[in-house]
Amino acid sequence: MDKDRKLDFHVDDSAVTLNLCLGTEFTDGQLYFGGVRCSSHTGTTAPRHDEEFYLEHQVGMACLHLGNHRHKALPITSGQRLNLILWCRSSNFDSEKEKNGEDTCPTWCGYHQIENVHDI
Repeated sequence: MDKDRKLDFHVDDSAVTLNLCLGTEFTDGQLYFGGVRCSSHTGTTAPRHDEEFYLEHQVGMACLHLGNHRHKALPITSGQRLNLILWCRSSNFDSEKEKNGEDTCPTWCGYHQIENVHDI
């Protein structure tokens, strides 16, 4: 199969996401994480160096992360990657987003901790 060999930088529409690597064997294809951002700032700034993290995903390994933690799957160079992705939603999380509005930026957004903001 020659599709979904990589997945571009994005956030999930979830409170938390569970990513379970089911198989098969593959080479490369690390998961890259690049900072937590609110919906107003998901694509606006490059991550700080202390926000960047690469995870060597292996068969049988699971990764649990915040849905708004920006991430991508780097290209695999051989084999086939098979993952089970579970989006865990929360009515409290969704109602908080509705109450504050999509354009309201919370204090936990990493955008506010960057001195030199530039587009990615």
